[in-house]
Amino acid sequence: MQDLDNVFSVMDRLSNLTPQSVLQAAQLQAQQQVVEGSGALKENPYLIERRVPFFEDGYAINHDGYNYGTKDFLRMMGVGRQVRRKYNVAFYGPAGTGKTALGYHLADLLNGPTIDENAETHQQNLKLAEDGKELLPYKPLPYPIYHVSCHEASRSEDFTVTTKIVVKEGQTAMEEVRNAAIKAYTEGGILFIEEYDMAPPGVWAEMHDLLEPNSKSVTYWANGHKEYHRHPNFMCIATGNTKGLGEATVDFAGSQQQNKAFLSRFRWFKIAYLPERAEIRILKENGMRSDVAEKMVLAANRIRKGTESEEFQIEMSLRDLLSWSDEALDLAEAQGLDSSTSLVNYWERAVQPAAYPTFVNRAEESDIVGIQTYLNIL
Repeated sequence: MQDLDNVFSVMDRLSNLTPQSVLQAAQLQAQQQVVEGSGALKENPYLIERRVPFFEDGYAINHDGYNYGTKDFLRMMGVGRQVRRKYNVAFYGPAGTGKTALGYHLADLLNGPTIDENAETHQQNLKLAEDGKELLPYKPLPYPIYHVSCHEASRSEDFTVTTKIVVKEGQTAMEEVRNAAIKAYTEGGILFIEEYDMAPPGVWAEMHDLLEPNSKSVTYWANGHKEYHRHPNFMCIATGNTKGLGEATVDFAGSQQQNKAFLSRFRWFKIAYLPERAEIRILKENGMRSDVAEKMVLAANRIRKGTESEEFQIEMSLRDLLSWSDEALDLAEAQGLDSSTSLVNYWERAVQPAAYPTFVNRAEESDIVGIQTYLNIL
């Protein structure tokens, strides 16, 4: 979702080759009927590129101690079976482990054939635009995403339906406003709930019928009771740091215990940190030296084990690793350090100092000494 600008990167790159007015028409055609929920990011329902590339080889999902490539993981998860039986899925685990990205992978898998068709149509439209001819239509995604994020003040009506006052012919009236959950439920698509465990449990209690896999319709009050009928392509993906049982509320401040009736409406998958080789590969692709990347991941895993054993409380996600790497690369460049610099010198002058602004300084004062010990790995 953050990469929506990339959806039209092909058109942008060719903008100097295509008559601008025709190019804009192509962009408008591909951007129409934008789906949006209450407080949600906007989704283009005519994607021509997948949001996130599939993880292959070293890019693996760590699920219950086993590592899977993304496609293998989704196959193991039984995506087709989940969709056929109208089950919802939830991914939970520490921050920065790829829960949201995996949800997008799932959406892309469901929408894959249509995205591929739109990509072919787009290539044809670029040629048609150059020739000044009428453009071909893009196909709407069968599973567009209706994206919502949760917080402690979330209300069920923010996701379902509410009303607003409008003026018609000089008279005020109440008008129905369908929010993300009702739009996905009635029009077909994926209700994508991020940080579900940040919302009060009462929010989901009012959505039990809507999230019930076998429901046919739901009733809500919107200026009178109204029945909403389920589209066959409706499903829900939820992500959160906890599995809603009140665990890890200290580690993830704001997460709340959830009603078990709500939890029972999902199939649950724990997503742990990526395997060591995958994180090393990502750091190397980010520009870090191979020997330094290996030591950084080693230090990160030591810190994670310290957190698991409750020696101290700090999360060390892939996001933190990349931030640490970026800061270290900046410090190395500023000091003229390069591949010829010894590992010890590079570590002491760039990597260790970079750790403080990126993650060490946010730890409890009593934990910093222990974290520093894990950073002294040479």
